[in-house]
Amino acid sequence: QRISRNKKVVIGEYSWIGMNSVILPGVKLGTRTIVAAGSIVTKSFTDGYCVIGGVPAQIINHLDKNACDEFSRTKYQR
Repeated sequence: QRISRNKKVVIGEYSWIGMNSVILPGVKLGTRTIVAAGSIVTKSFTDGYCVIGGVPAQIINHLDKNACDEFSRTKYQR
């Protein structure tokens, strides 16, 4: 018997999800989170500004918040 659990997946702004990745129900990804291809995300990474990958996904690298925000303000401002 299957039990239906209606949990939402929340993906933050400017996040990238690699091909063939799986994000389980209830997971929350923060702003500018990059998920490597083929990863299985089993827990939340709410702080964002990181690269995650693997099975189960874990933090591979942290992104510089100031550099990301500065890039988005200068290059793509309309």
